[in-house]
Formats: sequence, structure tokens, C-alpha cells
Amino acid sequence: MLVLPASLSAQHPRQLPAFANISAVTKTHGPAPSAFITLPLVGAFFADLANSFIIRYFLSL
Repeated sequence: MLVLPASLSAQHPRQLPAFANISAVTKTHGPAPSAFITLPLVGAFFADLANSFIIRYFLSL
């Protein structure tokens, strides 16, 4: 179970699949501790960036 502070609760649904995928890769190839921090943060950054463009597009309609 993943416990997050209230300030990060909005990120919770997006990060769970990332942690699940990293856990599956870790079982096969061995641990990479920095990947548990780097990959979810980079993925969330690109998701937020894409979301901002999508929101701007729909607001301009």
C-alpha cells in the first residue's frame, strides 16, 4: 500500500501504474533505485504538459 501526504494525493492515480511497471521490471532485471523516483516524475511532467495543451485547445473552441 502506498501512503502519500495530502499535497500529493492528486498525483496518486497516475503514479500507481508507474510503480507497478517498475516493480515488474525490477523482478526481471534487478533493482534500479533511482528509476523509482525519476520515471514517475518524468512521466507526470509530460502528462501535465500534454494536459495543458489539451485544456488550451478545448477552451479555444
